[in-house]
Amino acid sequence: MLLWLWLLSCLVLALAQVNLSEVPSGLEVLEYNPRKVYNGYLLTCPEDEDGVHGPRIYHPSGALFWGGPNWKNRCMNLQIQRYKDRNVLTFWYSVSGNEYAYGVILDQDYHDIGHVDPPGGPTAPSPVLTTRLAEFLIPGPDYTTAIMFTMRHYRDTMGALGRLGGNPHGYIYDPLMQEVDIASGRVVYRWSAAEHLSLEDSYNDAAQTKGTWQWNTWDFSHGNSVMKDEAGDYVLSYRFLHQIVKVNGKTGNVIWKLGGKSSDFAFNNGSTFIGQHDPRWVEGTDQTEMTIFDNDSDGVRSVPRWGTARGIHVRLDYAAMTVTLLREFLPRVRQPADIEGSMRILPNGNVLVCYGSTGYITEYTAEGEIVFDAYAKHVYRAFKYEQSVWPGEGLPDPDPIPPQAGSSSEGWGSGDTVLGAADETVKVDDGVTMYFSPISCWGFRWALGRC
Repeated sequence: MLLWLWLLSCLVLALAQVNLSEVPSGLEVLEYNPRKVYNGYLLTCPEDEDGVHGPRIYHPSGALFWGGPNWKNRCMNLQIQRYKDRNVLTFWYSVSGNEYAYGVILDQDYHDIGHVDPPGGPTAPSPVLTTRLAEFLIPGPDYTTAIMFTMRHYRDTMGALGRLGGNPHGYIYDPLMQEVDIASGRVVYRWSAAEHLSLEDSYNDAAQTKGTWQWNTWDFSHGNSVMKDEAGDYVLSYRFLHQIVKVNGKTGNVIWKLGGKSSDFAFNNGSTFIGQHDPRWVEGTDQTEMTIFDNDSDGVRSVPRWGTARGIHVRLDYAAMTVTLLREFLPRVRQPADIEGSMRILPNGNVLVCYGSTGYITEYTAEGEIVFDAYAKHVYRAFKYEQSVWPGEGLPDPDPIPPQAGSSSEGWGSGDTVLGAADETVKVDDGVTMYFSPISCWGFRWALGRC
């Protein structure tokens, strides 16, 4: 009897492997250095006009590990997160645009264990909101809530659009940051950009609404990312304001504004940004250092400042209220990114930059050497995680990292940083110079030779 169960299990796994092998990768690997790349799973949602959509997990080599065969439409923000007491896959999923998007939570067997329906969204009794796929964050310490953006559109009754050259009877999009209890859908926190930030600070032209009906709604701020710290405060990013805002989680008051027309900080040596995405605190710096994906474009009217999107690492001086550039990471192909993008420091010191609408995902050493470069035509964000945190099944790696290379240790992943030779020098103002290179066995894995 045990023998038959073993054979049946092997057959099921083999069929699953065949099914995965038919999933299109959606990722073209351009460069891979197995000795220096971080040994972790790469997660993203490629978007391709040829119909390649859905969540993907890749080996460090860029070869496909898993691609959800049941999720063939648009997804964004694929991550490994903590939900209650387990690690899960989370992403936004939509079969028909942002209006019908919902959050998905998959367990380690890729079973759908939870949907996150935005409050007031299309599934509500009286839908008033549009879902934004920009953020899906499950914060600690309880890991039972989800943070998201929804877009409320309302009639301008204060005359702001008319003063700004727009339709005096037009409509405005207000991005609502909402934290909801995943199990019940109850809103536990809500923050409105329109109620706390100035419409006059927008770089998006309000005149686009002039002479139109309500359907041409003005998106004045365009929220795209949220962080929540241990004190319960939030940090939000607004693309059309060129601004990052810290909010008191108890009072809702703005603590400070970084960037844009009403910045509380002055910027030094090339640290300014345009249309930014994914600001994140650098661990161990007590909120004095931050990484930001600088799009160098807001997709509406601003002229690029640097001529290229980039990942930047900055320091905030709260005494002097200044920002200083510490490091920047540039793409192989210099060009602004009109929308989307992300930047994360990996546990071994490497840096992963996703260049959004330009389609490139690039990993660098801390010194700026490119050790992995891939193209996916269009991606929102990309993440890398220590392989031990995701024991789910997948395809074998045809080009694995050799022993002693890309070694890792406990936690979400770490490894040895290897200094790479740099042969391109990029200078920004005020004398800053940065260097860049050129352009445990699961289940029956042993039965399939996977261990």
